Amino acid sequence: MDYEAIKRLGLAYMNIDYEKSYEIYDSIHNNHIINIYLNVDKNLCCPNCGSFDFLSRGSIKRKLEFANVAENNITLIWHRKRYSCKKCNSFFQESNPFTESKKRITLQKDIKILQALKSINTNYTTVAKSFNVSPTYVTNLFDRKIDIHRGSLTQVICVDEVYASKLTRHKFCFIIYSPQLRKVLDVLDSRKKDSLERYFVNISQAERDKVLFFSMDLYDHYRLIAQKYFPKAKISADSFHVVKNLLTDFQKIRIRVMKRF
Repeated sequence: MDYEAIKRLGLAYMNIDYEKSYEIYDSIHNNHIINIYLNVDKNLCCPNCGSFDFLSRGSIKRKLEFANVAENNITLIWHRKRYSCKKCNSFFQESNPFTESKKRITLQKDIKILQALKSINTNYTTVAKSFNVSPTYVTNLFDRKIDIHRGSLTQVICVDEVYASKLTRHKFCFIIYSPQLRKVLDVLDSRKKDSLERYFVNISQAERDKVLFFSMDLYDHYRLIAQKYFPKAKISADSFHVVKNLLTDFQKIRIRVMKRF
């Protein structure tokens, strides 16, 4: 396998044995299969005792899922070398530059999945289908790797909850929205009072004092949080929930009267 082929894969920076490595094309599944051998690391030593005196014990094959700039789904067959230490008789393998521990999806594929999620016109399911992985994997990868910073509080903030039992261990998520910026400032995985208090107490008093209007539904915990942490803000019930409650009560009266006749 020549250097240009390795470079095209985006693996030119690795210590690859070009003479042993080779690639084949699986026309049935429309997939490239790359057999990779690494050169012996000159600094390799026994991880148990630190000895540089060891014997080669062949290799084992690891099937990995890889992606580069041009292709989303490439199969890597990594022939991972095994060794035995002469000093402590322990067995060990060459270091893994492709994946996190015990994973089969390479770091390069993870990076490309995260780049695909940047598009506002996509979702977890679509990206998962493109990269031949499950939507759950894409969701978990995003949660592990992406830390979205909270947006700064504005003069007007609206809070509400959304049902999300399949996404978090809590039944409802808590959302902070800025109507002035027309965007979500933050999403918490729980709307419970103690979780909200731990969250808002970590926001400086100066930033919280900038909030002049606090819009919420009729949930008591939100009102208590607003009174405690936003003393300068006017608290209001949003029109949607007010109208919804009025219509619900009107419907109850209508049904009660109807049953009388």
